[in-house]
Amino acid sequence: MDSFSLFDDKLALVETYSAELSVSQPREIELYAKAFNLLQQAAVYGTAVRDLIFTAIQHFDRIPPQ
Repeated sequence: MDSFSLFDDKLALVETYSAELSVSQPREIELYAKAFNLLQQAAVYGTAVRDLIFTAIQHFDRIPPQ
């Protein structure tokens, strides 16, 4: 998955495995803004994220080393 950073409504930097792209077309920036909003909605915050991390630690502690 590529990562990206939105700086404003005029620039997005997109990092791929081989390059960094500067995106400045309004139509493309809108696409990254929509992607950011979806990611923000799916994110967990506050005590929910602590609970998620604690659950993951417990899960991996139960897996025997290989």
